Amino acid sequence: GGILAILQVNDIYMGFSGEILFKDINFSVDEKDKIGIIGVNGAGKTTLIKCILNILNYKKGTIEVDQKDIKSIDSNERAKLLSYVPQEHTPLFNHLLLDVILMGAAGRLNFYESPKKSDIERANMIARYLGIEKLISKGYGEISGGERQLTLIGRALMQDSKFLLMDEPHSNLDYGNRIMVMNILENLKKDGYTILISSHNPQDAFLYADEVIILNEGKVKVQGPPNDVLTSELLSSIYKQNIELIDIKEKNIKICI
Repeated sequence: GGILAILQVNDIYMGFSGEILFKDINFSVDEKDKIGIIGVNGAGKTTLIKCILNILNYKKGTIEVDQKDIKSIDSNERAKLLSYVPQEHTPLFNHLLLDVILMGAAGRLNFYESPKKSDIERANMIARYLGIEKLISKGYGEISGGERQLTLIGRALMQDSKFLLMDEPHSNLDYGNRIMVMNILENLKKDGYTILISSHNPQDAFLYADEVIILNEGKVKVQGPPNDVLTSELLSSIYKQNIELIDIKEKNIKICI
């Protein structure tokens, strides 16, 4: 990890109508790391990501991105610091891929402004980087789920922030598309991006994360390198099933069974 934390979450407390979702949530994310937030469905992963994006108003504590309290900055500055990649979805509108990617520049444009030539060039460059340049004039509704997910990553890259948050990015994707998206994320990490990914599947942590944060019953259970902190006892207690870990020495990875 880097010297400075790009994300610092301090004592976050979140509850709705008397029910505590989580409290005393503390963790930090270093620059240029790939972090997996792992937990069962309903563990609060999406809520936590929405707190970091300042979409949900947490009750206590602070969340700092790049040493700035996210509640104290405006949406344009926040868009420069962190970008959100939602799950791919079937669209309401059949926008052209180029236009979907260009939406990432919206924070820099005034409402009535058309995208500049330099924005269009940048969107094309991002599409090339993601391997979807041949699809740039296709409709978003006409392409595969994996290609839609790459387009949403392209929209986030257009924002020009170096920190990507992704909520279950591949839960709707078939196996080949999953691998395609994860390979792109590996390239982004090499190019200096920090990536926070949530998943309900602990195997994802072993496959893709430098660090894992386990969210369980409203608390951070552990944070650290997956090979060090994820044990069969811990996973069995969280998922309420007997989970064994098989060590694959030559790949330095563990497989959950």
